[in-house]
Amino acid sequence: MTLLVEPAALDEVRRGLRWGRVAEVDPLGPDGRQRVTITFEVYPEALASVLSFGARVEVVSPPKLRMAVRQSLGAALLAQGKPQEAE
Repeated sequence: MTLLVEPAALDEVRRGLRWGRVAEVDPLGPDGRQRVTITFEVYPEALASVLSFGARVEVVSPPKLRMAVRQSLGAALLAQGKPQEAE
């Protein structure tokens, strides 16, 4: 898979991969993030890892994983219901 990673999160990404490994890290791009290529043996672990990094990473490919991240985040938002007024 390919991610765009904030430089401050790169070490966390490297340490947080239980079933994957970083194969390649490109220099900083024009948006200040690094393109990181990761190989995974187990797809569900890839999804869980990406979700654990929050907004510090963006899935570039594969499209199936990108869509799964969007669906998971959307479901999490729906599960929280409408924002409540401060008491």
